[in-house]
This record gives sequence, C-alpha cells and structure tokens, in this order.
Amino acid sequence: MGNILQTYKLTKQYGKLTAVNNLDLEIKEGQIFGLLGPNGSGKTTTLGMILGVTAVSGGSFQWFNGESDHHTRKKIGAILEQPIFYPGYTAVENLKIVAKIKGIGLERMETVLKLVDLWKRRNDRFSGYSLGMKQRLAIAAAMLCDPKALILDEPTNGLDPEGIAQIRDIIKTIGDTGKSIILASHLLDEVQKVCTHYCVLRNGNLIHSGSVKADMGDERRIIVNVSDTEKLPSFLGEMEGVKSTEENDEGILCIVNEDFTLEAFSRKVTDSGLVITHLSEYRKSLEEQFLEIVKNS
Repeated sequence: MGNILQTYKLTKQYGKLTAVNNLDLEIKEGQIFGLLGPNGSGKTTTLGMILGVTAVSGGSFQWFNGESDHHTRKKIGAILEQPIFYPGYTAVENLKIVAKIKGIGLERMETVLKLVDLWKRRNDRFSGYSLGMKQRLAIAAAMLCDPKALILDEPTNGLDPEGIAQIRDIIKTIGDTGKSIILASHLLDEVQKVCTHYCVLRNGNLIHSGSVKADMGDERRIIVNVSDTEKLPSFLGEMEGVKSTEENDEGILCIVNEDFTLEAFSRKVTDSGLVITHLSEYRKSLEEQFLEIVKNS
C-alpha cells in the first residue's frame, strides 16, 4: 500500500509563534486519517500547508509517493472553510460553476448529489438550505472531480445531531470506496467513529500517531462479579485465556484474548459453580487513550 501523503519536518511559523513544529506524518492509501487536537493545535494550518494555500516555513511534504505534476492538485478534493456558494443559485447551478472553475465535466453531477442525499433538492436555491445541507453540498463539490484524496476541516462543526450523523455516514461511504480521507477535528467521538488512523497534535507538536482500532485496545476486556467474591480472584488467575485482572467498582476487570467471547467466558465461570451477578464487555474508548497520551507526553 503506497503513501497518499508524507510530511517531513513540516513547520509553520508566524513570527515568534510556531503553529506547526517539525511534523512528520505518513498517511497510507485508503486510510481515513484524523488530525485530532484542540483549537489552536495546528490542524488547520497543517491542512493549509499540504494544500498549498499556506506558505511553508520549513520542511516539506509530498503527495502520492512524490508526484509533482500540475495534475496533482486536481486529484485532491478539499473543504477548509465554511461552505460558500452563490445563495440565489441552485445546487446544480453552483456545481456547474465549480466544474467550470476546476475544468472538469458534469458527468458526476448526479452521482455526487445522490451521495450527499441532495438529488431531490438539486433545484432548490442554496439560500434555502440548512447548515447540514450546505456542508453536504460542499462535499459534493469536492467529490465532483472524483479525487483520490478528500480533505475535510471540522466537517461536523456547528451541526445538530442529525446533521452530524449524516456527515459521518457520507464520510464512511466515501471511505468504503477506497478513497483516502484526511479530516481535522477536535471531537474525540468523531475521530473514533469514522477514522481508521489518527494523530494527536498539541501546540503544533505531534504527540502521538497510530491506529484507532489498536489504540482502543485489541484485547477484549470483561467485567465480572459473582456471589462468592472470595473465590473469584484465584479462579480467574488460573483460567486459560485470561491475561490479567484488576478490581474496579463493578467487579473484576479481566484482560482476555481477543477470541475469548463473552459467552465462552460466562460458560467457564458458571461451570465452576460460581453464580454470576454481573457480566459485561468493556472496550477502551479513544477518550481514555487520548487522556493517557496527553498525560504521558
């Protein structure tokens, strides 16, 4: 799998302020990669540099394993600011303008409007759209050229829960086609639900980079409690498949093999004669991982 984007010590300074500091990233084809961090962490500045709209102070970056011809930028769809279209024009009319500016055809018009669920509203004026519809039209415009990579800056910012869910579904649908997506967000939940990989930025510095699945924990975690609590620790200590245990408020948290199902675990406990009073599966959240990363950094 090749790289969609690689940065080398990418740096941006505004006078004495270092907005992005020696950023090294490697994003693979097909990944949905999240730039995670609070406002002011350098996310938008990073996106601006890799799109060529913000001057680089130091370091470098390359798209698509080093491609550098004039067609490279046309392979990237991006939304950096709030959606801006002609308010008195319809979705179709606005996309025709986008196509003319980009020098592309209109053969994907229906495809992208259906992708963002605006086909039935294609002849409505932009001024009558909700904020979520405006954001979805912006995604349609970015996808009009059938890009290899899509860049989104805070794609769900300001949306209501329904709008957020719609944008997330669209991102997942695009990702399922094999396209690479890079999105910036300060929302842990957003990154956890849509991204395959992510990095954490703080004050312009990269403090962590990894896989969402791996960092949420490949190991299965089970919380169990029984009526005879005195026998449980020794029994769990001898159970095959249990890697470690620790007590918590609900009972004993067991780190078990990934293929050790909740049903199999329950069966072993009950076969021993112990009566289960509580049994649940626990998955580590990205929020917990994020707090650990920040603490350890």
